[in-house]
Amino acid sequence: NLVLRRLHRLSAQVKAIGESANFERRVTEEGEDELAGFAGALNRTLDALQAAERRLRASEARNRALVAALPDAMLMVDREGRVVDCKPAAAGPLDGTCAFSADGELSSALPADVARKILATAAKALESDEAQATEFTLLVPLAEGPEAPPVSAHFEVRVVRSGSDEALAIIRDVTERKQLEEARHNEMLLREIHHRVKNNLQVISSLLSLQSQKTDDPEVRELFRDSQNRVKTMALIHEKLYRSRDMDSINLGEYLRDLVAFLASSYQVSNGETTIEVDAPDVELKLEKALSCGLIVNELVSNALKYAHPDNQPGVISVRLLSDRMKQLELTIADDGVGLPADIDPRETNTLGLRLVRSLADQLDAGMEVKNGVGTTYRLTFAA
Repeated sequence: NLVLRRLHRLSAQVKAIGESANFERRVTEEGEDELAGFAGALNRTLDALQAAERRLRASEARNRALVAALPDAMLMVDREGRVVDCKPAAAGPLDGTCAFSADGELSSALPADVARKILATAAKALESDEAQATEFTLLVPLAEGPEAPPVSAHFEVRVVRSGSDEALAIIRDVTERKQLEEARHNEMLLREIHHRVKNNLQVISSLLSLQSQKTDDPEVRELFRDSQNRVKTMALIHEKLYRSRDMDSINLGEYLRDLVAFLASSYQVSNGETTIEVDAPDVELKLEKALSCGLIVNELVSNALKYAHPDNQPGVISVRLLSDRMKQLELTIADDGVGLPADIDPRETNTLGLRLVRSLADQLDAGMEVKNGVGTTYRLTFAA
């Protein structure tokens, strides 16, 4: 009877522990017989189960922390397409992904076409037992308010099988990456455009050169060379942009130095004759303004090379660029030659070159000062 009562108590304690799933409880060890040894074995088993439960809880806590730290939205769906578990995105358009209806319909939280695409991808993952991927785009408001314009947000979805009847869908916002890829693609296209424009301008320059060889009139040849140099000036800036890291601006100082070197070569300036000095620091300038500056320098340096020092007299032509802290630029083109004829007013003359200089100065919104005497000095001041 005593053994039966002990066995009954032991059975009741084991049943209570099983029903409560509380592995911290233990059975009573009475006596030193085989029944007591059995109770001790049960307690050791419970010790092991309790230790395993603690490890499992710690592991689950770590996994929850890792999942919570991820910025992605996550969905667990079953074979019927119902959402059985969910983690919203940390921020962005999918931070309300888990706001689905009580019956687990994903279409109540996402647009119907997006929900169908995700569920179809999940079904493929369950059927094939292989990871599947898809993507979708949402139009989301750029800012809060009913009149905020929508922008496209891009998402990638990766679905893996999780258990026999459930699939895990990980939804990642890849908008920034897509925008970066698009920007790089556009930059590549823009570089190609500048490269082709430069090549086309060089073809035009070559055609002008060939055409000039068909005339013996020196004045006509000079007109052709002037046109060539203007085309080359524009071609050079497109070459600079093609090689520049910033497709919106160029190094004005480097551009002017290369431009003046080209003009010196074009007019075959040799040592002992005209000296060309360039003092132009590295200053970034937008394309439109840099092109206007280049054409102005082309016209004025070309005029100085042709007329400032007649009969191969030695002299100096200088191009100087100054920049102040207020982002004001001062461009000076000067020579120490014979100066302009007394009957020519550079502000009123109708020669093509000086008319072009005045027009370009207006485009720069530049103040232009002209000094004529011992040589000629043009000074333009404008905002960078």
